[in-house]
Amino acid sequence: MLTPDATRTRDAAPRSGLWAVRVISDGPPRHAALPEVGAVVVGRDPSADPCLDDREAARLHARLGSDGATLLVSDLGSTNGTSLNGAAIGVEPRAVVAGDVIRCASTILVVESRPPSAVPGPPPRGAAGVLHAPLARGVWSVVDPAMRNLVAMASRVAASPLPVLVLGETGVGKEGLASLIHARSPRADAPFVAINCAALPPDLVESELFGHVRGAFEGANGDKRGLFEAAHRGTIFLDEVGDLALPA
Repeated sequence: MLTPDATRTRDAAPRSGLWAVRVISDGPPRHAALPEVGAVVVGRDPSADPCLDDREAARLHARLGSDGATLLVSDLGSTNGTSLNGAAIGVEPRAVVAGDVIRCASTILVVESRPPSAVPGPPPRGAAGVLHAPLARGVWSVVDPAMRNLVAMASRVAASPLPVLVLGETGVGKEGLASLIHARSPRADAPFVAINCAALPPDLVESELFGHVRGAFEGANGDKRGLFEAAHRGTIFLDEVGDLALPA
């Protein structure tokens, strides 16, 4: 039976009930869907799903499983280890939420919730002014005039290389808007990496975001690619960036 880690304080309930991970390694980034209920094994073995093209990963490296409400990750005794938001984990399952970052050896897995194909759903028959806004992961059906203006603004800023600040309360769709901006930008074919900054331990923020080289500090036994490098030529979405410690 899957049981959530009692030490986690954040709400681990998925926003859509369906999970996916964005796999970032040496090859092109790709999505791997996870079952709504059940578990998969991550590793180099051809039977693994997702199968990792990572020589440093174990054949059977980590386990991802869901009971329909909570997604859990655990290491399978791999040599190079598994970490969650920069902190090493063991065989005891740990609960994860969208935006968390799992590392299996040198491969980065960004946890994502999978939205339905249309939000908020088909408009009423005969409704006028419906704007279908394609996203990297789904489609928005936009009816409200204020939302149409927001999508139009997102389309305009998408052409710019400037940073974009998206403000709003939890659950209003900031990541969806960031995904829309990415999908309509010249960077659409490059990675879109979303990271929950609130989940990063303060002493590991620099290493997770920017990486390090072997020997940079005690315990740095190899090169580690940061999330900014993983998002090279694409878009990085720093969710809850205001929760980072001031030095970060």
